Amino acid sequence: TGFFVNDTGASLRLVSAKLIVPIAVTAADATAVTFTVSKRDAAGANAAVVSTCTTNLAGGSLTAFLPKVLTNTVANVVIANGFTLTALASKAGAGTAFTAATSQAYIEVLLEPVT
Repeated sequence: TGFFVNDTGASLRLVSAKLIVPIAVTAADATAVTFTVSKRDAAGANAAVVSTCTTNLAGGSLTAFLPKVLTNTVANVVIANGFTLTALASKAGAGTAFTAATSQAYIEVLLEPVT
């Protein structure tokens, strides 16, 4: 699980989050993977979803090395000073098999100061 601690002394806004994987992941409801960026308060609790993407039929497939923009939850995009962003992948049912070739997923977040 990747993370970022906002220790800037100011609130930040998540502008966008992008996901990239090294091989294609085919969309399927039964084996969907959900990638989630959440914020947690200064105590590390109270997770709130900031951005997400699911490889189900509605969310679509992932193409190798082609960034996919995650969908932001507008009400949660402000990350207060002291809050932490975390990234997590969770699977539906048996889920997509994450082998050595597919176990890598990278999420890039673009943050800006809240003005």
